[in-house]
Amino acid sequence: MKKKLQIALFFIILSVFISSCFNAGGRNTEVYFSPNIKKHLMAGIKNARESIDIAIYVFTDRDIAELLNKKAKEGVKIRVLFGETSDEYSSSVDEYLTTAIYKKRDGIHRFESDGIMHDKFAIVDNRILITGSYNWTYSANAKNNENLIIIKNNDSVIKRYEKEFSRLWKRGRVIKTYIVKGEINFNNINDVKKCKGKYVTGIGTVRNVGFSKRSGTYFLNFGERRGGFTIVIFKRTASSYINNRGSIFNLKGKTVRCYGKIKYYKKYGYEIILNDYKKLEIVND
Repeated sequence: MKKKLQIALFFIILSVFISSCFNAGGRNTEVYFSPNIKKHLMAGIKNARESIDIAIYVFTDRDIAELLNKKAKEGVKIRVLFGETSDEYSSSVDEYLTTAIYKKRDGIHRFESDGIMHDKFAIVDNRILITGSYNWTYSANAKNNENLIIIKNNDSVIKRYEKEFSRLWKRGRVIKTYIVKGEINFNNINDVKKCKGKYVTGIGTVRNVGFSKRSGTYFLNFGERRGGFTIVIFKRTASSYINNRGSIFNLKGKTVRCYGKIKYYKKYGYEIILNDYKKLEIVND
């Protein structure tokens, strides 16, 4: 009986010791696994009162972007460092984030030549660290196997991340915005080419509407054949358009006006990725 009591006492003391390692002085560590770990990330962001520093390789989730915009409006200082990737879509929310948010792109590496900035972490109010394998994308939240770790009030760990963020931020490249005045002709590929990397308002007649059943993506084609200009509407934005304005297929043959950033992909050509259905309107019916 005495030996059993000693064993029981040992495990009680051990559990108290382990708990103290994580919670002493208010310290706490939370671990989450996919699917649906975004809610824990967003809960951490919602608690921000003063600052949020973010280093993220791929960031396309507009729910998170909207929350950051809201926190910036509340007066929270936010800095976002995006990774340098093979295509600008992998950080497409940079054009959706409010101008009150400071934005840079990795200035240390050049994609596929000397490595990448592959970090995924956020520091909230200098006391909460959010990190893990989780890129801030819809796929990472709903499809992939990912992990998320939230560490609170662990000064020694958080200070190391702050130091690393400062190093990356110092060498980051400011994301500049170039806006073309007037309207360009989407049906004239030479007009489009001149505006690569710039924000434009354009007008043109939709020659054809393509659709991918696999991804739920629509393609508004303005050229007579492959190699013309395309407006890409991913599933989330497409759903908003359909719910508010009707079938996207009805746009075939219509003249439309759209605002967005002209991007070039070697595989696909010149495109605007539509992030807000309200930025696409029918000029004539």
